[in-house]
Amino acid sequence: MKQIKEETAERLRIFAEELQASGDTALPELIAEQTREAESKQIPAEDEQTAEPREGGELASEGEHKSDEGNDDQPEKDAQERLNEKKGSEGVASNLPKPIDTLFIRGIPTKVTRAQLREGLSCEGKYTVVSLRIGEVQPMRGLSRFAWAKYESAEIANAACEALPDTVIKEPVAAHPAEDDVKKQSEVDASGEAPPKDTEEKEKSPVEGVEEEEGEGGDQSAKADDAEPVEAAKAEPRANVLYRFDVSLNKERERRFVHRNNVLPKIAATAPRLKHDREQVIAVMRHMDKYREVEGQNPFTEEFLASVEDEPRQLDLCIHYLYKVHCFAYYSGIENPDDPTALPEMATRPKIDPNVVIAISSSGDKGNWERKVDDKVAEILARRGDKARNGAQDGSARRNKKLQEWFDANTRTEGEGRFRCALPPYKLFMGVEFVHKHLRLKHVDARNKVRRERQRENLTGSMLTSTNFE
Repeated sequence: MKQIKEETAERLRIFAEELQASGDTALPELIAEQTREAESKQIPAEDEQTAEPREGGELASEGEHKSDEGNDDQPEKDAQERLNEKKGSEGVASNLPKPIDTLFIRGIPTKVTRAQLREGLSCEGKYTVVSLRIGEVQPMRGLSRFAWAKYESAEIANAACEALPDTVIKEPVAAHPAEDDVKKQSEVDASGEAPPKDTEEKEKSPVEGVEEEEGEGGDQSAKADDAEPVEAAKAEPRANVLYRFDVSLNKERERRFVHRNNVLPKIAATAPRLKHDREQVIAVMRHMDKYREVEGQNPFTEEFLASVEDEPRQLDLCIHYLYKVHCFAYYSGIENPDDPTALPEMATRPKIDPNVVIAISSSGDKGNWERKVDDKVAEILARRGDKARNGAQDGSARRNKKLQEWFDANTRTEGEGRFRCALPPYKLFMGVEFVHKHLRLKHVDARNKVRRERQRENLTGSMLTSTNFE
């Protein structure tokens, strides 16, 4: 929870800097960013109350929604638009998938560190990795991991995707030849005999062969000239290839949202609903600022919003703030502070013909779309703070830490290559990993006892942080 507050404060700082750099009010830029993908079609009437909530909240700008009159010379375009209308919530009217700026990396060994991976992804400093997320170890994939690397632009990501297959991460084997001398000396001390000479290295080094042949009466100048490269060759560390990059463009996110209609139902653009959403989104913004402890840093103060005469634009600004700072999509109800890139794209409100009357229930009954939006808002306003980060995943991390402590406490080291289980029958193994495997498979009851204790602690913590717990 503390980490969420810190990350929220950092996102707010960046948001405020962009706001200040863009002008006094930043209203044109924010609205332009939200309305550049204007909607040119309407959702069918039968889908108004059943359409899935979409994110966004901005009115289409003037001139972006054109009449069908005078378009007889574009029958193919009109046919495609009619086809999109028939698709309803499964189609995208005019928005093309955004360029992909993220790479997906497969099969990363556990020996590769984050620093090594980031250095390799930068292609010797040519490209800047904006963010790097590394997945969990996959037991079914040879204990390898996945990773996602985001670059500054789609062009840089494409260039890195082409260059990385020729890039490898190397593991130094011997940083200095002195390590070999220490190893040989230890072998002499242990066996009492000197190890055999490495004839293979002699055969591979023609420079040393020249030195042997000319050692007694050969050319001393040639010997002196060859001495320097020999020393340089000895000092150069040997390295093995630890990982060869296997990357591709991360198209998963595009596939996830490309078939989602990003146009809100017509009811979202009516005056009563706009007023209702404006009041709700301001309340949500103030409440989330308060329990994430950034309420004094929000640039959208009451005075600022009052200076914006257009109420739909006030709504758009607050929705944009929630999206960028709190990682909350107002209309869809999706909230993901752990991974802001997983949020859906912002949607648009349809431009309504003023001559068209939209039926609104006189009894005040809400449709499915309105209920979904308002229910999520009510849930957020009832919060007193963020729950444990990632929910069950956070408890899983603590439980795994507790189990690891139990594994370490029941592993005894008796010498090199001798590790004993501390539980009866006290079996001896050659490696720590074998002791841990033995504890997992043969001491199930003791391991489950530790897991139950950890689950009990997680349950107690969840009850104390629950909004329904008094």
